[in-house]
Amino acid sequence: MNQNAIEGYLSGELDDRDSADLEQALRESDELRVTLREQAAFDHAIAVLTDVDVTKHRFEGSVMAAIRAKGSDGVKRSVLTAILDQRERVNVVRWPDLLKAAAVACLFAAGLIYLANEYRPNGGEMATTQAEKPSLARVQSVSEDAVWSGGSEWVSSGLLNLISGRLGFETNLGAYVEIEGPAKLRLESEGRVFLQEGSLIAKVPPMASGFTVNTPAMNVVDIGTMFAVEVAENGDSSLHVIEGVVEASSASGVGTGRILTGGMSVRASDLRESDLTDISYGGDGYAFRLDHPVAHTPAVDLSFDDDHGSGVVRNQALSPELEEVSIVGDAGIDRSPKLSRGVRGSGLSFQEDRSLDIPTSLSKDAEGLTLSFWIRLDASALSESQWQVAWIDTGDESDLRLAIGGSDQASVAGSIMLQAGESSLSGGKDIADGKWHHLVLRVARNPATRSLESAHVFINGSPERLERAGSLSLSNDTQALLPMVRFGADAGTGFRGEIDEVKIFDSAIPSFQVFDIFDSISQ
Repeated sequence: MNQNAIEGYLSGELDDRDSADLEQALRESDELRVTLREQAAFDHAIAVLTDVDVTKHRFEGSVMAAIRAKGSDGVKRSVLTAILDQRERVNVVRWPDLLKAAAVACLFAAGLIYLANEYRPNGGEMATTQAEKPSLARVQSVSEDAVWSGGSEWVSSGLLNLISGRLGFETNLGAYVEIEGPAKLRLESEGRVFLQEGSLIAKVPPMASGFTVNTPAMNVVDIGTMFAVEVAENGDSSLHVIEGVVEASSASGVGTGRILTGGMSVRASDLRESDLTDISYGGDGYAFRLDHPVAHTPAVDLSFDDDHGSGVVRNQALSPELEEVSIVGDAGIDRSPKLSRGVRGSGLSFQEDRSLDIPTSLSKDAEGLTLSFWIRLDASALSESQWQVAWIDTGDESDLRLAIGGSDQASVAGSIMLQAGESSLSGGKDIADGKWHHLVLRVARNPATRSLESAHVFINGSPERLERAGSLSLSNDTQALLPMVRFGADAGTGFRGEIDEVKIFDSAIPSFQVFDIFDSISQ
């Protein structure tokens, strides 16, 4: 992982897929986390350089801390020292003043070019992206007295301004965060938030380990824990580790990061040169007060084990009885999948011209749909054209399709493609490698308008970043919701491989449940 990736991550210029790769690497590498802390400290110092109202004490502390952190390998000491000397000669330093200062013109110009190219600070604010942003988190519950900006159930990158009350959300990685107003929090990625002001309490399950909370004064990286963070109006920040382990460091870059465990509390100031300071534990004063996301029961639960002969087991959530459903479709036995070895017990084997239709009978008032299944694709058979894996009948022209892209269809052959009508999104992970993979398609629906609003794909328990290859259009007038799911195709455009353990939910299930389903078999 190179330095440019870390700088792009901190500046908000890294795309979603590269950000996810870096966050995964951060969970696994102590050395990379140290590098990230050092670069964050340097970016903080550069932000101070552009702040015309900053105090001399804060300026000196931040800039000199960055010099110590980066050393001669970062930026020439003479550049920053010259700027520091120039600031000492004037009462208020502004960019025009520096540009007009002949004594430092050459050094400052060189430094400015270097800093502009290498370090593009966002001051804790997420850079503006395209108008259409993927949702990063789902608002799970809101207190009755809550007043907040937004109002949408699914939240993309940007500022959450909670004026009063409490709000709880779950990120796509499965971290659950509850904030109390007044608070200002910016979602920067599925694994990172910036708390500008206010307080939060976070519960981070194993699959979301590495979840990061940045504040003006402190960086907090989860290593499997529950913790609370509070940020005062002036940026002073407090961390209380309720259980588990976190790694914390000062955003000023002074000192080294610390590993903290349950029952420990520290404080960092944005206004003076200091390391983390131990304070009395205050975690008992923080608690979750809103409803957490809960696991859902599948409306259809399909098993292909041998003891059911030629059938599968269908479990309707509204009925405790099990019902056998034939795997022989309307096209006849020659066009239907065959029983084979599955990821656990038996599964179904498909060729390009075989398909299986599964009626879902989901209500038009359902919250959405989640399709979960295991798949193993025959890597040797993937051609230039794409394979249709699953077709979801929405009752109108915007039927959803999960496909595997061939070499002429996607940027990465063997990657997931999500299609609606003539538009599509494509992923970057090749799953046509002959191994079993867990796939989840989660579709959210607005119950008021009955429109399909948001779609996510998960591979092996983690969200897959889908790049826009068109404009994914979901219908705004879907009256009947998802009456049928078809695996494969009946015209030679299906896939070659096996599926197993199919579950269909009549809702967009929480992210932690996606991981739990994957983990129950991957173990």
